[in-house]
Amino acid sequence: NNELESFTYTVSHDLKAPIRGIHNVVKWIEEDLGDEISPQMKRYLSIIPQRTKRMENLINGLLDYARLREKIKPEMTDVNEMVREIVDAVVPRNFKVEINPLPVFATERLRLEQVMTNLISNAVKYTASENGEITISCKTFPTYYEFAVKDNGIGIEADYHEKIFELFQTLREKDEKESTGIGLAIIKKIIDDLHCSIRVNSSLGAGAEFVFTWPR
Repeated sequence: NNELESFTYTVSHDLKAPIRGIHNVVKWIEEDLGDEISPQMKRYLSIIPQRTKRMENLINGLLDYARLREKIKPEMTDVNEMVREIVDAVVPRNFKVEINPLPVFATERLRLEQVMTNLISNAVKYTASENGEITISCKTFPTYYEFAVKDNGIGIEADYHEKIFELFQTLREKDEKESTGIGLAIIKKIIDDLHCSIRVNSSLGAGAEFVFTWPR
């Protein structure tokens, strides 16, 4: 495991170097040629940084995925406060956000924060900003909590309800920089490691609700 981790970090570093090089070369071409570049060529050149940024995001996502086996010490966590901080960081101001009472308990804070951040970020990505609504809630059971993150976005067809939790699966076009298809795979891995569950309630055009359990 230690050798594999070392290999992962080394390879990721080696992959990032040529990506930065490609980005720099495109900049130099634009600076040196300036007005000599045709509008069509400018359009092609603008695509390259988008693709290299996507590759960098994929590498970072895979690193996050590889780190999931690391043990984290539980700490007292106010989930209300955590979710408010995430919302302030990733949700546009014109969204309507409802945060129902959430628990305070001892848990692996970083893991829960990863799950909540990914789910709330996804809700933003797949919801129109002009009328976006997100609701975060929780039900309490004897041995676990059941959290839910609900949006009024584009929704997900039933055929994709399982597929979206696989690595590199995404509902967006591959060249859109914020969509790597790793976020939900990370969530699934975290929740599987805790012997808990996650599901999505959704249909196309009717928003999505991600429901996951978490040990008390």
